[in-house]
Amino acid sequence: MACYTLIALAALAGSLTAAQLDSADALTFGPPGILFVGDAQAGAVVALDTGDRALAAAGPGPSVQGIDQKAAALLGIRPSEIRFHDIKVNPLSKNVYLAVSRGRGPDAIAVILRVDGTGALSVLDLASLPSTRVELPGLPNSPVARRRTSRAIVISDLQYSEGRVIVAGLSNENFSSTLRVVPYPFRTADRGASIEIYHTSHFTYETNSPVRTMVPYSHGGEQFLLAAYTCTPLVKLRLADLQDGAHITGDTLAELGRHNSPIDMVLYQRGGQDFLLVANTLHGVQRLSLSGFDAFEPVNEDGGDDAQIPIQRITSLKAVVQLDAYDDTRVLAMFNLKDRLDLRLVPLP
Repeated sequence: MACYTLIALAALAGSLTAAQLDSADALTFGPPGILFVGDAQAGAVVALDTGDRALAAAGPGPSVQGIDQKAAALLGIRPSEIRFHDIKVNPLSKNVYLAVSRGRGPDAIAVILRVDGTGALSVLDLASLPSTRVELPGLPNSPVARRRTSRAIVISDLQYSEGRVIVAGLSNENFSSTLRVVPYPFRTADRGASIEIYHTSHFTYETNSPVRTMVPYSHGGEQFLLAAYTCTPLVKLRLADLQDGAHITGDTLAELGRHNSPIDMVLYQRGGQDFLLVANTLHGVQRLSLSGFDAFEPVNEDGGDDAQIPIQRITSLKAVVQLDAYDDTRVLAMFNLKDRLDLRLVPLP
């Protein structure tokens, strides 16, 4: 464990400060104990040293019935006044971290909650945590391309891969859909690459639709990014192409369903094969087999629908509103049961 601590401290080397967040819109874990938070209101990504580097103890794992009610009680508000933006599992400790807003509207306060293996909730004391941050250049201050969206969409998802934080969102460039690859430890962030995709629902190429959820994917010695968009193409991009100022056209591999938005994606293996599990707002949870990944043809104006990734609807998983990887056999899901939100582990299909 001492080795993990040294790695984390080395990664945080630089101008350490007490953590401050204007908002908490997206989360991802990187080096042991380091939690990255996308703060869209401040236009920054913050690296928090949670100090959470102990290996998980044996046990059934976290389960919280009515997590919205318990979190609201912990924060001294009504359940209707709390919003859950993202959940992430610490790969070492298996503790669960939740990005929430205490209150709604411009006066909402960013809070990070932690759920341990027993299901106990606590509030992360941000002021006591060492942190570093990187400001993102070129963020819009107002809705982009006639979209009535909040500023939160300028950081729509975060992922960490091999010493890099991948930041999805919108910029103020002409082609506003942007992916930034920011080296960690932080120095500066560049403008990122603008992304163009064939939008299967609109039958046209678009440059203003932000990535909603994404996962890094290694295949055939190459590093890819699988990214899903609102209404709802699944796109393949090469990480090596995401250079400052580049304009990239992604390969649309599948259509996840019209009038729909993806929520979260989890990559996993079963029987030596790679699968992608996707939670959606309208079409539930879907499983996509990545077998034959090289043979998939892009879906575009010339067709390609017959060669797209096959999609299986997982009918046993309903009302999933958050999703994250937990271990080799289970996934962590948050369920909206109308009168409450439940957090529990479910078997991978």
